[in-house]
Amino acid sequence: MSSEAPKAAAAAGPKSPMAVAYKASFAVLGTLFLITNFVIIPVNLQMILYTAPIMCIACHQSLKLNNTNADGKKEDIDSVSQKDAMMFPVFGSIALLSLYLAYKLVSPYLMNLLLTGYLGMLGVGALAETVKPLVDGCLPDNLTENKFHISFTMPGLLMKVFAEKPDEDPNVDIKFGYSHILVYGVSAILGGIFAWTKQFTIHNMFGVAFCIQAIRLVSLHKFSVAFILLAGLFVYDIFWVFGTEVMVFVAKSFDAPAKIIFPLSFDPWKQGILGLGDIVVPGIFVGLCIRFDYHQDQVKNKRAPERDVEIQRPFPKPYYHNVLIAYILGLITTGVVMQVFNAAQPALLYLVPFTVFTALGTAYSRGE
Repeated sequence: MSSEAPKAAAAAGPKSPMAVAYKASFAVLGTLFLITNFVIIPVNLQMILYTAPIMCIACHQSLKLNNTNADGKKEDIDSVSQKDAMMFPVFGSIALLSLYLAYKLVSPYLMNLLLTGYLGMLGVGALAETVKPLVDGCLPDNLTENKFHISFTMPGLLMKVFAEKPDEDPNVDIKFGYSHILVYGVSAILGGIFAWTKQFTIHNMFGVAFCIQAIRLVSLHKFSVAFILLAGLFVYDIFWVFGTEVMVFVAKSFDAPAKIIFPLSFDPWKQGILGLGDIVVPGIFVGLCIRFDYHQDQVKNKRAPERDVEIQRPFPKPYYHNVLIAYILGLITTGVVMQVFNAAQPALLYLVPFTVFTALGTAYSRGE
């Protein structure tokens, strides 16, 4: 096991439009976190300003997952198989229904206390790993190098609980540097403030970090698997939103950072929400598109697989750009329909057709 994080994808070199967009995405999110405390931005614009940078950051970081890190080791990623894709709506339904029953049978305050504490701790790690590549790019090398090293053997009982494979090595090797201490320290402070105040900006920071890490670390390797996953969740979303009160009830009751909050009014406080699944699920598909673009570029130019993919090196991204634009259009459609009918909408009802048919249309137009 190793907890070492990947090095930033922001090495020196000629700046491509992608490198500029990548860093600008962090700037947009940071600005949004700040100004939404003072200014009410139209909800559709807020959704775009949150989701587009999330997609840009996460999808381009996911390019590095198929390559080796600085130590020549592969990063650990979760690849979705066809069976996983088929079962995802089933497991999602079980989890959703379990939360619904828990909120009905147990004190909502106690449920939110437990879930906020659990997801808050995960959020600290997710936020730290999200901003670390950006921080590493701003610090000198001596502060980003892994100068500290901790090794220990995990006890047998803990290995049974945490091991992903039966024969996994019980020796834990942790390497970290000053930049790790900085980002985890600041994230922990923000986590403490969130636990005390439930401030919506920090809530959104953790939500954004969860989205970026999920899109980075969950990989689709086949379009057929992606279509199965999206089709299943398309039906799942429609059923639980339109067919029952379960989805809306849980979304309104859930106080932990599992959604993005959009302020609609400060006095009295009103908010709109977008579930993280409506970002992560299409985001995983967009990530597949950019990796396919990268693969096509390698094949076309007869490049050998690179040891590391740098954000600076430009390559054509027709699938990524088209599907990302389609996602944004689908999101706008969701917002407009929600405002017209003044009712909750299953976002995947609009996002799945927009993204899937755009990908198929791009393939048809390119003869692929």
